[in-house]
Amino acid sequence: MFRPRRTCSVLSLAAIVACWTAIPAAADDPPASGSPPAGQATGGLLGELREEHTLLWQQAVKTFSDLESQTRAAVRAEDFAQAIKLSQEARYVIDRNRRYAPSAAEFEGRQEEARGLMLFVEDQKRAWEERKAQERQRELIRREEESTRRIEESKRQKIALLKNQADELSKERKYKDAIDILNSVLMLDPTDSEAAWKKTTFEDIASHMEARELVALRKRQSQDVLVRNEEAHIPWHQDILYPKNWPEIDASRKEVSEETDDEKTATVRRKLKDTIDEVQFDERPFESVIEYLGDLTGLNIQANWAALEAVAIEKDIPVTLPKLKEVAIGKLLDLVLEQVGGGETQLGYDIDEGVVTISTVEDLARRTILKVYNVEDLVITVPDFIGRPINLDNIGENQG
Repeated sequence: MFRPRRTCSVLSLAAIVACWTAIPAAADDPPASGSPPAGQATGGLLGELREEHTLLWQQAVKTFSDLESQTRAAVRAEDFAQAIKLSQEARYVIDRNRRYAPSAAEFEGRQEEARGLMLFVEDQKRAWEERKAQERQRELIRREEESTRRIEESKRQKIALLKNQADELSKERKYKDAIDILNSVLMLDPTDSEAAWKKTTFEDIASHMEARELVALRKRQSQDVLVRNEEAHIPWHQDILYPKNWPEIDASRKEVSEETDDEKTATVRRKLKDTIDEVQFDERPFESVIEYLGDLTGLNIQANWAALEAVAIEKDIPVTLPKLKEVAIGKLLDLVLEQVGGGETQLGYDIDEGVVTISTVEDLARRTILKVYNVEDLVITVPDFIGRPINLDNIGENQG
């Protein structure tokens, strides 16, 4: 009797085994010719499955070994980021293929190797970081020592140069300058015994030289005093002669002011010498008097009221003068200013380019005018000498 058999979709050995065991054998069906017994077929499929698992595990172990070698190579190259990545991947390979391990002990052994590899990488990285830190520390120390050495060398050269300068100055007998330089050396190196010894020596020499100079100066001054004393006893035997033309020189000084004036100023001076037939003031305001004199003479007469008011001289201060006849305008102006000043404040006037300016003497003094006078007759040197001592007590005894 013919019966259709179940068909299995075979995807893997495990699926084949599951499918095979799921098909029940018919009791009355005779075994097919050449077909193996049921138990023998199942054993063959399981063997193939075990062989496949063994191959997959061996492949995982091989991959792990390659990753371990790459990890150690990365550690030797000090590429710890890559080493950590490779060690983690090696452990992942073991964990991922756990089901293919022939036994739990085999898997745990490989897993322990993976953990050991990761610990190895961490230890090597920590040791590398410590070495680098030590190297950086040694480099810092080396640089600091090098900097200190350069500073000391520079200081040594500077000290040697300063000492040479001090020696050169001592040869020129400039001991004070040499001492100043040696003080600079001792500031750089207070323990420099050579500089300290030279400084003490130069100080002694400088002190001795100063003492000798003082002694020499005292001798020179003493000799000068003796010479001047002897010279003072010499009587003056020549007449004091004035220049023969001294009257002309004296007169020229009076004419200098007129000769150096400009044309306008000279005209004003001439007008101030003119006389007024008759004039009188009776408590007339000072400002009005100035205007009157200006109108009378035709001169430009002005007052520096700022300077006058600063000394309490106001425009309305009264001016009183008795009747005067045939008085010069310049003299009249002097009398007015003398009365206004009241004897406490000196007033005056100045002439500049035809303008007469009235103000205080202090204010006018600020307007400096350069004039040159011949003073040849005033600079005669009159010598002084010590005559012979005269004893007045003996004068009476010599008489009679």
